[in-house]
Amino acid sequence: MKVLLTGSQGLVGKWMVKTLLDAGHTVRTIDRAAQRSGSDWEHIPGDVRDIALMRRAVQGMDAVIHAAAILEEVRGQEDILYSVNIQGVWNVLIACAEAGIGRLVNFSSLQALGHSNKRHTALSLPLDDDIPRQPATAYQTSKYVGEEMCQVYALHHNMTIASLRPTAILQPEPEENRWWRSLQDDVLAHHATNDYWSFVDVRDVCQAALLCLTAPLEGHQAFLLTSDYTYARIPTVELAQKYYPAFPWLKVSPEEYTRGNPYRSLINCWKAKQTLGWQPVHSQRQDVLKVFAK
Repeated sequence: MKVLLTGSQGLVGKWMVKTLLDAGHTVRTIDRAAQRSGSDWEHIPGDVRDIALMRRAVQGMDAVIHAAAILEEVRGQEDILYSVNIQGVWNVLIACAEAGIGRLVNFSSLQALGHSNKRHTALSLPLDDDIPRQPATAYQTSKYVGEEMCQVYALHHNMTIASLRPTAILQPEPEENRWWRSLQDDVLAHHATNDYWSFVDVRDVCQAALLCLTAPLEGHQAFLLTSDYTYARIPTVELAQKYYPAFPWLKVSPEEYTRGNPYRSLINCWKAKQTLGWQPVHSQRQDVLKVFAK
């Protein structure tokens, strides 16, 4: 399959290139960072906000993986975030629709749920893809709008689109995750509001994207991606009781949910497992705990 990948120099993009090549796909990449095309794939330096560039880049492709995005929200620069994260998705959708490309993988985020919004009225445990979305920040809104546009194009242009919602992404080597080292027990409560102590290995994220290229999907579907474990040092039931005592457990009891895995993630990616056949094989608890040990 001929696959166009945007954001190839990013956190996920570098690993996505390797994953695609290892799987035998022909790869073309786009990123604002100039890079000489290697013998294994073609690289086009450019910005996804350039619609003319995107129209040229999709020519001859069978599918597109859109990973280009701004990941950090900076106060006063929301216009840049929106232009990349929303206009970028829109340009990719326009180019794919015009070129007749029927398969797109869009990198969204757990943040699209608006799960850290204190006014979110429909949160329950464990979180899953069925949670209604109520974004509250610029970044959350950008991912929410991106998914909405994917829904529209899938419906009106007969496209198959998968939006992936990874949690905090972990790199394979501990030294590559310097931002994790600042996490200590006394700040776990703060991070709970952002990611519910969840994480996922970048290699598992890339495998999910690879599966989406050929999975028997219809329309637009979204998939949470996370490890089966938390990175917290206390069991999941205790975490929920301490930090989320008002959250209902609507589909399963805490005891049943954590049976056999007392550190089970409060984010349930059952849909990715059932629909895509995905498993987070690299996202093991001992790996993330190595980061804290440094």
